[in-house]
Amino acid sequence: MYKTGQFDTVYHEHISFFTAHSFKKIAETVGLRIVNFEITPIHGRSCLVTFQRVRMSGTFFDTVFQTQHVPSLSLAIQKECDLGVKETWFYVKYQAQALALRRWIVHQLATLHNQDHTIVAYGAAAKGMVLLHFLLESSDGLW
Repeated sequence: MYKTGQFDTVYHEHISFFTAHSFKKIAETVGLRIVNFEITPIHGRSCLVTFQRVRMSGTFFDTVFQTQHVPSLSLAIQKECDLGVKETWFYVKYQAQALALRRWIVHQLATLHNQDHTIVAYGAAAKGMVLLHFLLESSDGLW
């Protein structure tokens, strides 16, 4: 999502996005541990996480098993650190990508409009509506 500037997945039903960091914190807070962590390309990027309740029996097996990090989670956390997802500049860059795309689309549509093409939008898909509203913010009354 962030690599390709897919901002259209962010709308009223999806106003927060989770990371390996946030899932790890959630698990620790509520007494769970992550036994599997995967990233999928669904909707730009989705996390598939399997949690397990931490047993509090205090046995050696439970203690060792609880403190082990799932390699896939550790790798995802390291990648997030390398990408800078916990840093402000990461989101400034993401915003800049979205704004650059909006400028490009508005320019393309303005060119078509100036060539007397009719521009029509049809449908009410959530991503389409996000894009339309985003474009309308900068259209300067073009359409």
